[in-house]
Amino acid sequence: MVEGDPNVPISAVECLARFRAARARVDQLASATTSWDAESDEGWTVKDYLAHLTAWQRRLVRWFEEGSAGRFRERPEPNFTFEQLDELNDHDWHAARATPLAVVEHEFAATADAVEALIGRLTDDDLNDPARAPWLGFEARHAIAGNTYGHYAEHLDVIERLAAARA
Repeated sequence: MVEGDPNVPISAVECLARFRAARARVDQLASATTSWDAESDEGWTVKDYLAHLTAWQRRLVRWFEEGSAGRFRERPEPNFTFEQLDELNDHDWHAARATPLAVVEHEFAATADAVEALIGRLTDDDLNDPARAPWLGFEARHAIAGNTYGHYAEHLDVIERLAAARA
């Protein structure tokens, strides 16, 4: 699903197209899910994966909101480093585990809408020039791919298997 060389600049039009295609696939799999109780080898359900993707989309939007306002906090999250991603993901999983499915679906859609709006505001230069988003420390295209369509791709095979599981 993630096309192209990550070291090659991407246009805003292409970035938005990749996001929309990946989101459509996640939405399609979620709507085709027949057993919301089926679990992956890690003990996650489709709902858990949606909540996980939502958490990272929410972070992405927050990084851009805070960074552009000059009040950027720690990345990926206060009190967590990138060396602690497993712990952060576990923290998120526990926080969302009891959240009703309808709320998770709504939050996924809302954060995906916010990401789409964010990408829609960015120019080609915003995506490819690291000086345009200095709070990231690298090109924005990497943050967007890594927290949306590239991140979705990491989980799509498992979500697809779970979505097809029978109750």
